[in-house]
Amino acid sequence: MTRKELEALIKEHKAYSNKNTKESIIDLNDADLSGIDLSNLDLRKCSLTGADFSGSNLSYSNLSGVNLIDADFRGSNLEETNLSNANLQYAYLTDATLKGTNLRRTNLLGIASVAIFSITLNDNELGYAVRHSNCVMIQLGSFWGTSHEAIQEIIREHGKESHYQQIIRLYTDILVKG
Repeated sequence: MTRKELEALIKEHKAYSNKNTKESIIDLNDADLSGIDLSNLDLRKCSLTGADFSGSNLSYSNLSGVNLIDADFRGSNLEETNLSNANLQYAYLTDATLKGTNLRRTNLLGIASVAIFSITLNDNELGYAVRHSNCVMIQLGSFWGTSHEAIQEIIREHGKESHYQQIIRLYTDILVKG
């Protein structure tokens, strides 16, 4: 499926929904959306169980509340994507870019490549670590970088005695060693 075909499907669905009072969902379960630029799309009315997004650009897209069980996001760009309240059970996120991604209340059960943690720096920030093929990337507040860069930033901001760097090391080890 191409971006143009998907946009047409969403537009057609919106026109249909405006004429009918019954709520409907676009069934894109198991769709091959790999390698496609899907940035800035509103996909909230889609069911995407098992969809293949590998290598796709989903930056700034809205997938809030979407069913994404077993979806493949390996190597995808999910920067600033809204995944709040989405169901990502058993999804594949290795090598995905999650900088600024909203994962609030997202179901991440069974995802081996992501670890979520809460850390009190400024405003009780939610942080997460994502396993990439050659490193572990850390999202913490507005920071996105490797675990090594995160530790250096924490030392710079909070000093060498800060326990925050131990938290980063712990989650890095969990993702690397299992």
